[in-house]
Amino acid sequence: MLWSGQWLAAGFLTDKPKIRYGFAPLPQVDKAATLYDAVGICTPSYTQNADATFKVLSYLDSTVWTKVLPDSPVAVPAYTAAQDAYFNALGKAGVTTVASTVKADLNAPLTTGVRFTTQWAGQSNDLITAYWPDILQGKKPLSDLQTMTDKINDVIKSNG
Repeated sequence: MLWSGQWLAAGFLTDKPKIRYGFAPLPQVDKAATLYDAVGICTPSYTQNADATFKVLSYLDSTVWTKVLPDSPVAVPAYTAAQDAYFNALGKAGVTTVASTVKADLNAPLTTGVRFTTQWAGQSNDLITAYWPDILQGKKPLSDLQTMTDKINDVIKSNG
């Protein structure tokens, strides 16, 4: 068993491994919660040329995802209107467990994204690397999650 994510589906579709594989949502205890990886693009509210930026983002969300994802379905689009191309590509390839798992993840009441792509991303990811693996392995106390979160929020605030 391997813990990873739906981004592996694109590689499986390309490489066509000779093993049986499937995907399943993370096990749940009391409340459904998950993390997932979605593709999406955003811009800060203070961006110059906001109208032109919006037109580019609209084109990417409405046109590019529907053309790119069928060939490389690495992650479901955050923009729900573009999600059909992703799910249709998985269905056509016969990897229905990926599609059903991602749908279950998207419907979980508690979700956490797995990437930061803003100007503060490097600093935030460094903090996650410094804390998260040790917390998971029991080398740091669970209370350090709050410390890590506070430090990430400080980085975000300091970068405007």
